[in-house]
Amino acid sequence: MPGHQLGFTVLSQQARSSSFNIHQAHTRKLNDLAARGDVQAALEELRKLLPRASSTLKRLLYNTGIKACANAGDLEKAELVFSEMLEQGIEPNRKGFGKMIEAAASAGNLSAAEDWFRRSAGLCGAEAVHFNLLIGAAAKARNVEAAGTWFQELLRNGVQPDKFTLWSLLEACSSTGDVAKATSFVAKWRSLGLQVTDEHRAALRKVYVKNNDLEAVEEQIRKLEKPGLKDYGMVVDAAARCGNLTAAEFWFQEAEAAGIQPRNAYAILVTLMFAAARAADVARCEHWFQAATEARLQPSGAMYTALVTSAAESLDL
Repeated sequence: MPGHQLGFTVLSQQARSSSFNIHQAHTRKLNDLAARGDVQAALEELRKLLPRASSTLKRLLYNTGIKACANAGDLEKAELVFSEMLEQGIEPNRKGFGKMIEAAASAGNLSAAEDWFRRSAGLCGAEAVHFNLLIGAAAKARNVEAAGTWFQELLRNGVQPDKFTLWSLLEACSSTGDVAKATSFVAKWRSLGLQVTDEHRAALRKVYVKNNDLEAVEEQIRKLEKPGLKDYGMVVDAAARCGNLTAAEFWFQEAEAAGIQPRNAYAILVTLMFAAARAADVARCEHWFQAATEARLQPSGAMYTALVTSAAESLDL
């Protein structure tokens, strides 16, 4: 009899272990789906896991479902999952509210992101990441004032900003080309004793590009110890936006002299074609189209549009 009991105990332990392993595999699958933003598949997996989960685990699973919605920018589905969690008597925690803020921010819905921040009742007021999400939502809404307000709120709450805080602020400025605000944010950042990184400088250059401030972009590029392809692409874009074909081609040549391979960069060549089109220079537009062909880049609708535009401009049509 003792042997039978021992055998039963071993079999029971094996069954529990097998069940645990299966549950873990499904949980990993849910996490993978959430990371990819596959909302439908993630929510289907969530339904499989919930019936056998404890209250604590259910909160984690619901948060992961909301994460899937946040990564897909699907605020409506995120709100449905959150409501279901409440109906099941699961108390939301900081992560759940944080993912709701992220879902609203990803959807570009600033007012909803602000509402979810306030609904968290202080749970999300102690970390820079949530303020960064609000600033990012303001950037998507092209609302520089709101971005600045949330930055001030972050500082008022005694929260230490991180590198993404300034980057998000500069992204907000680049949406409108607000150079004055961008430079004031950088000045404030430095006054706090915080470091301005290369990523911040690149974001600042985007503001100058949006504002068609070619001189400022060129000054920033010259300060770089070793500009890369993206840096040269940005200054070529700035020159093109200003209708300065000579400057655009100069910086293309500077990139080649620096050992960069801009002839293989589709975006730069298309930008040069449009710079030539704005200058009504059919020959140069055709030259850059030929350069793209020689680089074995697939001709695109944008390229043909540039060719047609250059011809029309030259004829003053």
